[in-house]
Amino acid sequence: MVARKEGARAFIESGDAAAKELGFSEKRVIFRDDGCELCAEASGKGWHGIDEKLSEGKIPFHPNCRCYYEYRSEEGSLA
Repeated sequence: MVARKEGARAFIESGDAAAKELGFSEKRVIFRDDGCELCAEASGKGWHGIDEKLSEGKIPFHPNCRCYYEYRSEEGSLA
């Protein structure tokens, strides 16, 4: 389980790095409604700066977390 969580963390961090490189400036948490209140709270915060730290921490928030980030630039394009 620890290896899966750390693998997910590495995948998310590489996505953040790629988004920054491509010029995206904001991100938001997208989650599947699987009953996790922590994920729902993070998702409800909406868009925030790509380098801004959330009080919940970084994705994955917990083991078996299925959340991911959606990115956008100031022009509004999504990735």
